[in-house]
Amino acid sequence: MDDTKTAVRRQLQKELITFFNTLQLSFMSVTDRKDLELAGYFRTELALKLMQYLRVTDAPHFYGLPSLERTLRGMVHVTAVPGWSSYSVIMEPFTICKKYLAGLLEVISSFYVEWRGNAMSFMGKGVTKCTILCLLHLSHEMMAQAPNMDWVSLWFLPCDNSEEQFTSPQGLAWLIPLWVDRDPEVKFTSLAIGSALTSLEAGCLALAESCQNISGGLWGTVMNILLDQSECSMVRREAAFILQNLLVIPLPTEEVKDSIWQGPCVHDEESGLSLTGKPALQALLYHYHFYEHLNEMVRQCYLGRYTFDLNCSLGDSLVAEKNSISDFDDSISSWRPLSNQSQSPSSQSTSETMIISPAHSLENAVELQATTSPPASVIHEVPVNRLMAQGQSDTTTTPSSSPQDSPRSTIRPNQCAVVTPPLLSAVCGLLDNLLIVTPKDTGTALQQAHTLTALSSLVSSSLLERCILEMKSPLPRSSHMEYTKIQVLFLLQFISSLSHLLQSCLLADTQLVMQDELLTPLLANTFMVLSIRSKNGLGNTIMAKGEDRL
Repeated sequence: MDDTKTAVRRQLQKELITFFNTLQLSFMSVTDRKDLELAGYFRTELALKLMQYLRVTDAPHFYGLPSLERTLRGMVHVTAVPGWSSYSVIMEPFTICKKYLAGLLEVISSFYVEWRGNAMSFMGKGVTKCTILCLLHLSHEMMAQAPNMDWVSLWFLPCDNSEEQFTSPQGLAWLIPLWVDRDPEVKFTSLAIGSALTSLEAGCLALAESCQNISGGLWGTVMNILLDQSECSMVRREAAFILQNLLVIPLPTEEVKDSIWQGPCVHDEESGLSLTGKPALQALLYHYHFYEHLNEMVRQCYLGRYTFDLNCSLGDSLVAEKNSISDFDDSISSWRPLSNQSQSPSSQSTSETMIISPAHSLENAVELQATTSPPASVIHEVPVNRLMAQGQSDTTTTPSSSPQDSPRSTIRPNQCAVVTPPLLSAVCGLLDNLLIVTPKDTGTALQQAHTLTALSSLVSSSLLERCILEMKSPLPRSSHMEYTKIQVLFLLQFISSLSHLLQSCLLADTQLVMQDELLTPLLANTFMVLSIRSKNGLGNTIMAKGEDRL
């Protein structure tokens, strides 16, 4: 009898969670103000009930994985809408956020940290993914609801109660294993949490301190992720955001003993020389062949849609009829080989991984990669012990032999992911901050590597026009319209980020931009992009957003 009751209770919980998730999705289409208020009250009350259920029935020490995962999935839906904590009549929004944070950190500690990253087991994989996504939503909610900026310390895990004779505070060190998890979604989401926390100075300091005992420190770890061509673009983009946020805090030009923020610290084993601040930043960029890697990203960027049907050629035929076959060729030329894969301080959740559904298209992609991938010698290899980045600590000089800790100094064409426009948009933001911190050195590096010319070559008015023509015409599936809108917005976002970078370059040194090979095609394409709406009468839905960004 007890077994029957338990089975019925579990099934009822499953059905209720599914119903509540569906109900919240339906609330997304609500526009009436009264209905929005009612939906808000429902969402906050549901959030409190789910939190109570998590702490009592689904307490982590009970290890009821299916039930716990369902509860967490419901919490993901609740916290996905900004302002979800604002409608309680008995509790302050920030108090709700703190309760959520305490419960979620307990879960992630039980199912991930205590298992040293769960590297050898998939136990709790769904629990980990849902918990991290809830934490990402929570970080944005706490930014909006916190009465002051002193809330980053709430994200610290308590002391490690291991068998060692003394305890040490973990701080934000629990985030680091998640950055190198084998699941790209976990990597992306946990890096996005790091991006959100580093939007505050206290977050930068706390994260850097938590990485002191890691080979490479915070700067080296994040740089490794950004330049790892086997990593997907959404993961690398969040790494770029973190580096961009770290550059907001002024870097010293020389070592200051009592300074709270030293920035990166590098150590040369041969000479025994240690550098901090701006000199260390330049040494770090040189060590990782940063600008050469950026040019490689540009050469291998894929500008098309990430989910598509090869049989859908409506846009191609429209462009061919309207213009000429050359425009069609320009659109097809956006196919690039599969490769490695404010700007607001916190990240935006976007799905940027290309999905190739037909098997035939995968064969074509592999064939294209094999015939056009650059040679592995494009980036010269550097001995790993020549220069070790040590974050804020220069005490550890032994390089790690693990793959995630070693510098990615050599291009490996057979281990590549897709490079997307959103990743390059984040890179433009990072270059913008680098130009502010070290204008002379960054300007010289950009000029020598011809990075600005390479980035501007990706601006294609014909590709944008083709996408817009597809949106104006009846497509075989409604999903194609959404995919095309996303593609257009990503392309416009890239053009906007590039324009902002070029503006900063003009202020730093006009010679960086005043070059015929850069300006002539860029201006022609930009004017064409700005005139697309007047030529095609698209209305105010997509191009209005694009013009705001431009």
